Amino acid sequence: MDLFDQNRRTLNMETARYRYEDEDGCHLFDVIRFEPPKTFRQQAADGNWSTKNVKKVPFQLRELLRAVEVGEQVLFLEGEKDVLRADEMGFTATTFPGGAGKWKEHYVKYFRNADVIIIPDLDLPGINGAQKIASALQKTVKRIRWLELPNLGEITEKKGKDFSDWCNLSNSNPKLLQELIDKAPDWEVDEVNNTDSNIPSWLSTSKTGDPCILPALAANHFVDKYGSSIIYFEKTWWEWDRKIWKEVEENIIKEKIRKMLSENPISLNLTKMNIINDVYGQVRLMLFPNDDFKGFDIEKEKIIFLNGTLDLGKEEFRDEHFKDDFQTNMLEIKFNPEAKCLRWMNFLNEVELDLETQNTLQMWCGYLLVPTAKLQKSLFLIGEGSNGKGVFLMTIQNMLGRNNCSNLEMSELFDKFKVARIRSKLVNISSELETTKVLDARFKKLVAGEPQVAEKKFKDSFEFRPYTRFLFSANEFIPTQDRSYGFFRRFDIVRFDRTFKEGERDINLEAKIREELSGIFNWCLLGLKNLSDKNWHLEPSKKMKQVHKEFRESVNPLSSFAEERLEFSSTVKIAADVLRQNYDSWCRSHGFRSLSTVVLGKELKRLYPMIEKKRIQEGHIRRAYYLGVTLY
Repeated sequence: MDLFDQNRRTLNMETARYRYEDEDGCHLFDVIRFEPPKTFRQQAADGNWSTKNVKKVPFQLRELLRAVEVGEQVLFLEGEKDVLRADEMGFTATTFPGGAGKWKEHYVKYFRNADVIIIPDLDLPGINGAQKIASALQKTVKRIRWLELPNLGEITEKKGKDFSDWCNLSNSNPKLLQELIDKAPDWEVDEVNNTDSNIPSWLSTSKTGDPCILPALAANHFVDKYGSSIIYFEKTWWEWDRKIWKEVEENIIKEKIRKMLSENPISLNLTKMNIINDVYGQVRLMLFPNDDFKGFDIEKEKIIFLNGTLDLGKEEFRDEHFKDDFQTNMLEIKFNPEAKCLRWMNFLNEVELDLETQNTLQMWCGYLLVPTAKLQKSLFLIGEGSNGKGVFLMTIQNMLGRNNCSNLEMSELFDKFKVARIRSKLVNISSELETTKVLDARFKKLVAGEPQVAEKKFKDSFEFRPYTRFLFSANEFIPTQDRSYGFFRRFDIVRFDRTFKEGERDINLEAKIREELSGIFNWCLLGLKNLSDKNWHLEPSKKMKQVHKEFRESVNPLSSFAEERLEFSSTVKIAADVLRQNYDSWCRSHGFRSLSTVVLGKELKRLYPMIEKKRIQEGHIRRAYYLGVTLY
């Protein structure tokens, strides 16, 4: 049912009956649903179809009054069916019969000091009607919030999605609904006096003398009002939230336009979806930045915190946030230069990382603080069992902030729709990486920060340059068909050797370390300074180099065979079948699978370009030789 768009009454088969009772539980009337088509009628408790003289009250009045008395939240929904769905999820909800034109002034008294969340249907009648109710309640309730449910598509002119549609989504649940409620903004209304002097500039009259909206003037007004805090860049909307710039969905901008057009009662009645789309298209053109705009996150030496901005270049912290810095990342912690992280340091020792590896990891974590992919490397944590990899990655994510991290798995990084999620993310963390899938060679371009083409569903493609750093953990090495030097140099690898037995694990470790996030940032910041002092040369520790060698051998043992068994000189040669026999024998003894003859020849040539394969006449046969190489 749409509370705010009364349908023509047509009786057919009864499909639902909703009972309305007064404060004492006395039966007043029913709202009956008939289908098809969907229609509603009211029937008095005595069976009379006329309810003209029957007292009208909100649906589930007693539950509403109880919730108000104990301070619980009350959801205001659009229809009895939605109210019952909310009740199934453990929320108190209400509605009223008839539609927006049937709102009764005496309903207000039932909401005195209530904490109300209005959840409208996503169509213009629903939105406009819900705003009228919000206006009626605003001076009576304790608090009123506005929640337009996500993932239900755009606002339509009529028959938009509703609360029940959201409940039917696969990921909908009470916990998620409560999270959305907690984030819902307080409802605000711009007071408008309905006088000639307050008629907005975009209102005019048509040739027939009827009022009409001029989209171009409406777009001008919108830009005057919001233009300093909204930008359309790389086919994406960005909005300044007083601390950083955040990506916002197209629907948010359209809702701002709709709200602006609805401020005047005349304009409200003229606001249609085609008008909103027209204004939206013009606003998008007007808020595209000038050519001198360099983009977001260009200031590499500024780190944003909840309590201010740290300027690394000036070595200065200011308890302010600056719109013109155009930063999109904020660490969700407070900067405290005195904070320590003793439990974190103990953890690094407990997982038995040697001091040299700890120092390298410290520089790696410092590298994650700033939006740059200049090292063109990823960090791979390897080791079986409960060994601390997960705690390390979770701590990094908690310190950087979940909004600054993505969690795409390796295969998802090459999905043109999902890769868009790494834009403006400091790090992508994949825990327990699937090691049965071959690593895509395109991974090199991602790690190097090369431009990526991405898409959003039903939207145009766009190009962006990621600065995301990639952190992975797995029990084993990742298979790959790319055996080039350029591929292997993209990885720094740390092995976590220790396995914690059940009695050795501290189940409260993550919570204890979480209390040290400001101190862990200071530890990372020191790592960044050390990395900068080394001119951004991040040298792996000896143990990391050994693990890296094992990685290369696991995916391309030919290089290890060559190091152990071959020597190279322009004056030597070896028969191809002899080299092949020795290579096969070495692979069997080391537990590796041999390459085919064709691939073996190509790999030898790629690794050692000076080698030449040539057939040499020996008596009556021509035998294949490799020139420039022989066995030790």
